[in-house]
Amino acid sequence: MYEIYDDESFPAFRTLLFAAEQVLPERAARMTRHALEELELPYAAAQNAERFAYELMLNAYQHTTGVDLASVGDAPLPRHVRLEVGTIYLADRPQIRVAVFDQGDPFHFGGVYAGRGLSFVRTFAPRYGCLAASPRGKVVWAEV
Repeated sequence: MYEIYDDESFPAFRTLLFAAEQVLPERAARMTRHALEELELPYAAAQNAERFAYELMLNAYQHTTGVDLASVGDAPLPRHVRLEVGTIYLADRPQIRVAVFDQGDPFHFGGVYAGRGLSFVRTFAPRYGCLAASPRGKVVWAEV
């Protein structure tokens, strides 16, 4: 399990809805949608969380593992890319957080803050970021 060094800007989940490793971005998005259906969120918020899961997982595989997802086929995906979706409370307001942990360098954000996926996150997430995580790696997260 990953541990976050800066827990002031990354409060613990109030409720962890699910966590999964080694899932394709499409499956991560579906899992997020199904988990959030029970919370009866507004449609736009649930749709954004689903898209965040997809984009953050895609970035993690492309930029930290070097895996071309188009050519993976039935081969197992690299380990150590973990998706967590849950609720947190900020200023006594519930929020949904989508977080992807990987073993990428937390201090090299060249691929992390660039590209179509993260521009979507920057546009639609009121809070997002990237933090160092242990044993080594980072977490990239977005909140709805």
